[in-house]
Amino acid sequence: MEETAGQRRVVGAIWVLSAIVSLGVAVSVQPVNEWAFFTWLVAAAMLLLGITGAWVLVTGQGHLWNERVSAKARRTY
Repeated sequence: MEETAGQRRVVGAIWVLSAIVSLGVAVSVQPVNEWAFFTWLVAAAMLLLGITGAWVLVTGQGHLWNERVSAKARRTY
């Protein structure tokens, strides 16, 4: 069972929204100038998630599942 471009675009949109919401909450809870090193690392990971999600959303390309994951496991997730 291969994922479709439409399914990839939905996941990309979810990733972009997750990044926007999490970074928005982080900025609203604590000012950026008070962030510690770990907070910057998490923010960078969220930014990377958002960029990747935007790419998947626009192109519809990418692999959401490893080829070795069984069809049963894909349906479960």
